[in-house]
Amino acid sequence: MKRISSTALSLVMVLVALMYALPATPNSGARHRSAKAESEFAGIVTQVSTTSLTIRSSNQADRVVQLTTATQVRVGDQASSVTAIKVGDQVEIRATAAADGSLTAVSIQVEDNASEDIHGVVKTVTASSLTVTTATGDVTVALTADTHVTSDDAPALATAILPGLHVEVEATRLADGSFAATLVKIESKAGEIEGVITALSPTSITVRKRDGSSVVIAITPSTVVTLGGKASTAAFLMVGSSVEVETLQNADGTFAAVAVNVDRADKFAEINGAVTSVGASLLHVQTRSGDDVAVNVTADTIIRRGSQIVALSTVLVGDQVEIQAMKAADGSNVAVRIQVESENHGHENEQVDLSGVIASIAGSAITVNGGGASTVVTVMATTMISSGNSVLTLAQLKVGDKVEIKAQRAADGTLQAISINVESESAGSGSGHDQTVELKGEVTAVSATSLTVGAAGSSPVTVAINSATTVENKKGGGSVSDLKVGQTVEIKATRQTDGTLLATSIKIDS
Repeated sequence: MKRISSTALSLVMVLVALMYALPATPNSGARHRSAKAESEFAGIVTQVSTTSLTIRSSNQADRVVQLTTATQVRVGDQASSVTAIKVGDQVEIRATAAADGSLTAVSIQVEDNASEDIHGVVKTVTASSLTVTTATGDVTVALTADTHVTSDDAPALATAILPGLHVEVEATRLADGSFAATLVKIESKAGEIEGVITALSPTSITVRKRDGSSVVIAITPSTVVTLGGKASTAAFLMVGSSVEVETLQNADGTFAAVAVNVDRADKFAEINGAVTSVGASLLHVQTRSGDDVAVNVTADTIIRRGSQIVALSTVLVGDQVEIQAMKAADGSNVAVRIQVESENHGHENEQVDLSGVIASIAGSAITVNGGGASTVVTVMATTMISSGNSVLTLAQLKVGDKVEIKAQRAADGTLQAISINVESESAGSGSGHDQTVELKGEVTAVSATSLTVGAAGSSPVTVAINSATTVENKKGGGSVSDLKVGQTVEIKATRQTDGTLLATSIKIDS
């Protein structure tokens, strides 16, 4: 019996060895393939339930992500829960994909609207505050006992912060709108350049900055490349990519890249500034750098004031907004989320300064075009209207006048003019207004006897054309037949006795 048992055991061992030597069966391969793949993406929350989120990305359709008790949520640097997530929140999600394509969230990082990164050069510093000159102006940040300071990533004392140094400040927005620094990074050796790659080679990239200027930056074997903050390779450096480049400036003034961070493809364009006009489906925003940006608003746009969902009709001229937008095929901006700063809401008696050209006059309402935006202002019986030392009346205001207006916001959000100053070169002391008026805009209509110009969101201005009107194209000559809808033109015109404008010269810019 012992010999039979020993033989049987040997046979079993041989069979087991053969089974391990055989290739994997289809079923075992299926088990291997069933391992869930992970993906990462960013977007804005459009729907929230107890079991799922719907996320809208800038370049993809909405995606539904399932929530479980194991889903980890962080708001800023703090651990949180799914109950803290609201419609309109900007999030980064790590999720697993099941065989049927469904997504389950592993972790969710929610943007903390109370925090802000401030980059610039130290202007002044005291024991309790720091003023930083940024690309859009000076920002003052409070220094507290909880503020940490580093110099080239090493811990440092607050006394190391000196005027002229480059700094990156992580700050918290307080209830009154001011900032308190949580971390001040002194970047004494490197500067930062942000923009879009317009040209590249194996050894350099050319970056067009926000101010329109371009700079060539050397790429070296030691340059670190990241994609959305994660390690990547130089293969992701492509013309058209938005980048943030940490640079060292050489003795000859040239730049070398220490690190290049390529923005994620699903990152939204961010537009921050003050609302200059509000239409039925269009906002104009003047950014802190002075640019006028048009933003389309759709039925899907999420508009929040604080954490409350509001209608576009509640957004007022002068409101400060933070907009996440995606680019349409024609290059226009389409708002996905508009965050309105709550402290600016309903400021009755708030004063607003406007400047531009009068585009139309209807009764006591005048429409002023400035920076591509149109703003309607009501002229009151108490409004002071002047030109130089001369006092004018509403009847003496003409389309094409360049004006500076101080206005007050009424309880219903409309603007009422306190004073209107007409620039002397476009208005005379009499009612004739026969001086030269200069206009610039896009041609919206043209005929043999007139030309209409305007801009998106602006009221159009019509100028008469006659046989004495000269037209100049890019080649130096030209005629009225060269004028086409869509061209950008510069017009010099004279005001006729009836208040209409007659073009003396038209220059075609593009």
